[in-house]
Amino acid sequence: MNGWDIVLFPYDCASRYPGTSTAVGCWSQLLVERGLTYTTFPRELGPALPSYLEAEVYHSIRNNKRPLTIGGDHSLTYFTVKALTDCVGCIDIVLFDAHHDSYSEVNLSHYSVFHHIQRFLDARLVVVGCRYDVDLLPPLISKPERPTYISVDLDFFDPRAIPNVNHPVDCDDRDTVALFNEVINSLNSQIVGADIVEWLGSVDANETAFVGSVLDQVMGTAGT
Repeated sequence: MNGWDIVLFPYDCASRYPGTSTAVGCWSQLLVERGLTYTTFPRELGPALPSYLEAEVYHSIRNNKRPLTIGGDHSLTYFTVKALTDCVGCIDIVLFDAHHDSYSEVNLSHYSVFHHIQRFLDARLVVVGCRYDVDLLPPLISKPERPTYISVDLDFFDPRAIPNVNHPVDCDDRDTVALFNEVINSLNSQIVGADIVEWLGSVDANETAFVGSVLDQVMGTAGT
């Protein structure tokens, strides 16, 4: 795969706490500043948006591009991974998240997305940085060995750096930036796609710059 195909998805219909769809302006600013082209869809499509996302991922793969989905709530990961596994087969997911998002619920949501992925799709899971309900973590692998998908929930990071998320969790002075960089730089399997989700947007220049650095790090894995 050569480079990234970026899709900006202002979707939060599967979240208990909407708001992430309103970050579209902040994300657009970061992408434009970097000279990146991207596709987006209007928020008014609402619950229909995930079907458009799947179609966009299929389009990306046909064009030998890695899909990069920018949300939006974390349920979007399901639709990206579904299309990826349909096209490339078994994958491993590296999840950066303060929560494991694997709660056993009938309905797909930002809260249960990895329960549904592990139940219905051919994907294994590595979780990095979980610090909430760690005793309820789902079955995991220690490191990715198959084609790899990166999923970044921005509440993974120290809430002092990114306070504008719906579910901030104190990191007990753990250096989340160092952990993120360490894991990202250690990935040596083929990167087949990624997402960055769960940001509410911000007018704070420092927070926006921090999110931009996360975007740069994720996109830098295209050489892997």
